[in-house]
Amino acid sequence: MCGKVWPTPEAFLNDRHLHLNGYQWNRKKIYAGLPAHGLLIFTHKTRHCGTSLAILASKFQMRASMR
Repeated sequence: MCGKVWPTPEAFLNDRHLHLNGYQWNRKKIYAGLPAHGLLIFTHKTRHCGTSLAILASKFQMRASMR
C-alpha cells in the first residue's frame, strides 16, 4: 500500500492510475433474501503500488447532472 488518499469522490474517479477490475456480487446476501450490494474492485496501478480496493457498489450514486 502506498498510502494514497483521495480527498473527494471525484478525485478518486478521475485518478488515471486507478483501474476498475470488475464487480463482485454478494451471493450470501442474495441467498439470505437481503439486498445484494456487490463490490466494485479497483487496483491502484503505479510504479510503487498495486493495491486492490473493494468498495461497496452502493457507495456510488449517479448525480442528476450525469443522468
